[in-house]
Amino acid sequence: MADLLEQIEEEINNYHSLEELRINFIENGYLEKDIDEAIQKLTHSDDHRSAHHKNTIKVFTIKEILDRIGYGFVSHQFINILFAFTGAGYFLIGLINGLKAILSIIFSSFLQDYARLHDVSKGFMTKSGIAFGFSFIFMAVAISLRLPWLFALSLLLGTFGVISYGDLFNKHLRETIKKEKLTHFLARVSYYGIIITGIAMLISGKIMDAFPATGEKTVMIFGSEMPFYGYLISFEVAAFVFILSGYFLSFLKYKSEKKYKLRSFFPQYFKRVSEKLSQFAQNKLIMLMLVAMVITGAVQILGNSYYGIYIYNNFKNVGLGGFMNVAFIFSLALLISFIGPFLTKKLHKHLGLGPLLVFGTLLMALMPATIAFNPQLVAIGVANALSILGGVIVGMAHNFLAHKILSERSREQYYASLGLATIIPFFILIPTGAYLGSELGLQTLFAGIAGILVLIVVPLYIGLVVAHKH
Repeated sequence: MADLLEQIEEEINNYHSLEELRINFIENGYLEKDIDEAIQKLTHSDDHRSAHHKNTIKVFTIKEILDRIGYGFVSHQFINILFAFTGAGYFLIGLINGLKAILSIIFSSFLQDYARLHDVSKGFMTKSGIAFGFSFIFMAVAISLRLPWLFALSLLLGTFGVISYGDLFNKHLRETIKKEKLTHFLARVSYYGIIITGIAMLISGKIMDAFPATGEKTVMIFGSEMPFYGYLISFEVAAFVFILSGYFLSFLKYKSEKKYKLRSFFPQYFKRVSEKLSQFAQNKLIMLMLVAMVITGAVQILGNSYYGIYIYNNFKNVGLGGFMNVAFIFSLALLISFIGPFLTKKLHKHLGLGPLLVFGTLLMALMPATIAFNPQLVAIGVANALSILGGVIVGMAHNFLAHKILSERSREQYYASLGLATIIPFFILIPTGAYLGSELGLQTLFAGIAGILVLIVVPLYIGLVVAHKH
């Protein structure tokens, strides 16, 4: 860090803007958080903040803390386990998870493009956060009444709320406060957020194990014994914090100035998307990158749809208990992901991109392979942590490769269209995998996922790096 601080101090007067300096150091392999922290120290950005600036920082900080608590109490793995409690089968769970991912990609792409031309009101952001919170109340009702269709519908509708709420908030944060003027907490929120989410996940897991969905634990209400369900507490906590978080956004001073009619936007949006995808279809290197990312993304969605369910069903009477086993394994993986950026940076210097992509993909294959061939609780915990680490390594290595292959403008177009390029393959691959999982069993599905990563994705990355060298 001291070395980076000295380099930035030497270079800071050679650039027209701090953003130019940031981009240059990012392209040279430095981590964004380290660069922003160094710039903050050198420019003394914590001093002389206006009252408006302080108020905005306070709202953003409270909102981030509340969100991280909410995400921990209703983690993705918990939601899938509770989805199964409604009576949903493996096929429906995998299908809805895939559909949720596809809708997220489509809606996020559309919303980000539209928000460049039209300022979405503060009220819309607030309502989106509140709607996202209420989706968890409907999910809790679906579990109580054993209605899979209501749970699925609430999950999908909540997706629109969280995308509107999250994407628009992040855009507003970027436009309101420059990175070098963020507080220490907000500048490193990804790290502190992981800790908060992990703690919340453990608390939620403990509550749901203490008051199981069977209703065997009761409480006295007006002299009568009533069944008490832990998942109701967790979902109500999540609903409350997301509704409160959405409410806090109403305290922001935010003006909507840019206006653009939605009906005028649609034709231009679809035209731009079509042009982007057709441009990349002509570049073999980019097509190889897309194929590798699509396959990796599809098997990750499938795996994450069922990992928590498998661990809960097979180890609920051993270790820490059903939900606590899941909470501990996945919160540990979150903490291990801390070292991902640092490790990737070091390995990139010593190994190069090819070995880095292969190494990261092999790590990702450890979780499904362990469940398929060595389903022991401790082994699964270690494998999951290494798999999460592998995902971080592959993601960063992919970004390094994109910097080498593409110009800055082409990179922007590539990342903007990357998600959209996955939609049709996801429509095919994810339902197919969900069907095979429901028919052949989860262990067979996990063995297939590991095989795809090792036998298909790894050779694709090797071919990609070789093709780039030539």
